[in-house]
Amino acid sequence: MSDNSSDIVIKIVEANALESAGKVEEAIALYQEISQLDPSGNYGNVAREALGNLEPNKAAIQDSPQNTATAQIATGQKAKTNNSWGKINLRTKTTLILVGISTFLPLL
Repeated sequence: MSDNSSDIVIKIVEANALESAGKVEEAIALYQEISQLDPSGNYGNVAREALGNLEPNKAAIQDSPQNTATAQIATGQKAKTNNSWGKINLRTKTTLILVGISTFLPLL
């Protein structure tokens, strides 16, 4: 995996952690950056999918003044864990694993 790919994976993990912490604005900004860094690749696709899932939640939270607990439920915030891998949702984990495997398999 190239240094650029490693940097992008780290950014995806960081964006997902921000999303899990309820920091939607920061997560969106980071996913947008990832999308620009990898406009036609798998990482860019992961970022754009995350953006598609986050932006409707962001609008719903901003439109209605609700308490923090309700906002956390709307953004899908889960119990905090001590490691980065535990903070990533299943879809992102699966995508990262498949992308990682595909970089090491020779093309047939």
